[in-house]
Amino acid sequence: MPTIATAASTPTYNLVNASGETWRQWRNRWVSPYGLIVIGGMLAMIVLFYLIAGRKKLDEPRTGRKLLRWSAVSRSLHWSVATLFILLALSGLTLLYGKHVFYPLFGAGAWGAMVSASKLVHNYLGPLFGILLLILLAKLLVHNLPKKHDIDWFRKGGGLVGKEHPDAGFCQCRREGLVLAAGHRRGGGHHQRSGPGLPQLWPGA
Repeated sequence: MPTIATAASTPTYNLVNASGETWRQWRNRWVSPYGLIVIGGMLAMIVLFYLIAGRKKLDEPRTGRKLLRWSAVSRSLHWSVATLFILLALSGLTLLYGKHVFYPLFGAGAWGAMVSASKLVHNYLGPLFGILLLILLAKLLVHNLPKKHDIDWFRKGGGLVGKEHPDAGFCQCRREGLVLAAGHRRGGGHHQRSGPGLPQLWPGA
């Protein structure tokens, strides 16, 4: 049972967490509707690009030969970060939009369990994601320093402009750097901030 306090006994008692209420207002008014527009818009752009450009095919058939590009440690670190990112993204989408989808489908009991599980995932995996992401960035930085062939890669849009496939070298600083530093950092920063901060909220409010 929650503790019940009166104004006379505890004059400084806060019934509503101010920061949590402020975030709830922002989420319901701005983040939820416009976030859905952004997600839907990006999916539409991906589908449209695929319909226009089609699949990129290999110039020559596969030879069957395999080369070791990354060590087992690097691959494990990469897929650990990727798995955590997917889990945090799915749990975040569940907290943000799940009440409009899962609550009508499965009812209050199942929806409550999903909210609790999603909040736990965000609370505990968010900081771990941030730590592993920093380690991954530090480990891959030496392979993603700009090189001369980057200019040609940018000029040809990474192969999107024309039919020629530009040289990317061992590691594409353009793609990896932008994805890791921009995409993952934005997502990672959100997961790190929203993870420990979720106990302030009342999910589904």
